[in-house]
Amino acid sequence: MKRIIIFSIITLFFISISGIAQENVHPDATEEARAKWVTKPDGTITVRGFTFKRFHVVGDGTIIDWKTLLVWQQEPTSEKIKWQEAMDYAKNLRLAGYSNWRLPTKAEIEALLVGHLDADVGNGADKPGAWLARNGFKNIKDSWYWSSSGNDTDTSVVWGVSMFYGDVTGGNKSYGFGVALCVRYIQ
Repeated sequence: MKRIIIFSIITLFFISISGIAQENVHPDATEEARAKWVTKPDGTITVRGFTFKRFHVVGDGTIIDWKTLLVWQQEPTSEKIKWQEAMDYAKNLRLAGYSNWRLPTKAEIEALLVGHLDADVGNGADKPGAWLARNGFKNIKDSWYWSSSGNDTDTSVVWGVSMFYGDVTGGNKSYGFGVALCVRYIQ
């Protein structure tokens, strides 16, 4: 109970210093709103003069991303699986006392890896898998990771990301194989 109270207080603190935190990182946010969040290469964030670590390892198999207010599974599936298997895995995942896990959207993957996508890696930034591992994620493989976002023009394709190159591309959900790293909204 004490842990929940402390967690709630910390969450409210970060929400209060950032205004409406979800608004600041929403994919459709204005450049002015995005500028309020400055993520540094060391994984810290500065918001209105306050600096703190972007990721918090909770210790129950999850990581909180304070920039997006999403809770991530700390360790992905150990095997590559097809998209429907990844969707089923997320739906059936019971972790840290929660059952509302899901695959991330394309926008959530991009927000998680901002500064470590293909163009950034090409300009010398850390590869996304290595960067996540340095920030508390475990067993991040240089593989392709599924999202829940479908392609608007081809229903057989869904978006995903390569943790090696950082490229966000489409993959065939029927015969492609990828890894599942699940997410849920912070509550």
